[in-house]
Amino acid sequence: MIETWSSHRPYISSPPSSLLPLHEQQVKELKQTLSEGDKVTSVGVVTGPAGSGKSTVVRRVVGGRDYVAVLSVGLVSGVKSLVDGLAEEVGYDFDDVSSMRLPKETPGIGYVDRFTHICVQIIDGTQAIDKLAFLLDEMEEASWQLKYSQPATTTPIRPIFVFDDIDALDLTDPQIQKAVRMLFNAAHKWAREDTAQVIFTYSDTAAKNVEKIVRDDVMKFARVLRVGGLTNEDAETYIQTTAQIPTSPPCRRYAIETVGTNLSDLQLLTHKSNALSVSIRDVAKSQFIATVLTISDGLKDISSSVDVDRKVLKSFLKTLDKKSDGKSKKDAGKSVEEVVKSCGKTEVVDRKLVGLFAEKGVLKEDGEFVGEGVRRGWRVFRGLEDWKKWSA
Repeated sequence: MIETWSSHRPYISSPPSSLLPLHEQQVKELKQTLSEGDKVTSVGVVTGPAGSGKSTVVRRVVGGRDYVAVLSVGLVSGVKSLVDGLAEEVGYDFDDVSSMRLPKETPGIGYVDRFTHICVQIIDGTQAIDKLAFLLDEMEEASWQLKYSQPATTTPIRPIFVFDDIDALDLTDPQIQKAVRMLFNAAHKWAREDTAQVIFTYSDTAAKNVEKIVRDDVMKFARVLRVGGLTNEDAETYIQTTAQIPTSPPCRRYAIETVGTNLSDLQLLTHKSNALSVSIRDVAKSQFIATVLTISDGLKDISSSVDVDRKVLKSFLKTLDKKSDGKSKKDAGKSVEEVVKSCGKTEVVDRKLVGLFAEKGVLKEDGEFVGEGVRRGWRVFRGLEDWKKWSA
């Protein structure tokens, strides 16, 4: 396993110099958390809005380390595929263990061979969740071996394990919940014992579910790093660097004011511009108009529904108006329950409204706006901002 951790894998170890210098403060803080020579003191958690660049920040930092394993759980469908993916990433082959299987009636088998045979049978027949426990134990043993195999005069080496995009897991599934709890428990144990550094990445939306699954004492032991939108300066730098059609400062500012500074939104914007050979400004404008029309059509459909209480809807719209003010920390990031409470009606009716707006592509299931562009589109549609005053 140790050889695998130290092997060159392009998806982990792309040279940091090839990546744009974005989220510099977060990169600096994460480097401090992983500072070589210091003890592992906490579980690392990188959170923030979906598409804000959490994975990019983590890979910029861990890409240059000597012993790293990064598992992106985006294609994980259950505990079995989680175990298979993790085993492949850390270099543990269950088939190698199974190859030691021996016939039941093999004469002359010694005590050690019989013990190995029994262990193999147990591993082959065990459930995925128990297989995960076995794999984590093997990872811990290899981490100890790595740490204490160095001469006493050198700094002990600790591997870094990254579990990226926890959002992709079905956190409502009991077996997945148990697996996530096990991963955090292992990370907590390894941090306390200075064995290995573990980093988890997930969005703000998933954070509430993760906190319900993981023990309080484990979460209190975590060092949380938040990756939000880019600064306006970094966003302009990103557009200027990645757009194939030259952009002027007013054009870049206009794009930022319509789309926002979320990294994934800017990536989509420049990708469309490059693919269609259309200016950034024109792509941003057409995209923003489409967003406002989506909001308008969605609200029209919801308002005309006979099942919607007009007073409840009016109160709900006012709540969304408050939430759309990105400068208001008080109203930003409210949960569904808080949105429901703000409406002053029963939970069932208001959850239905959240669901209706989610169907129209305006809100997510947790009551947050789908993206920064939608939030800004809402403000323009509701007359809270005048987009004619924006740069361009």
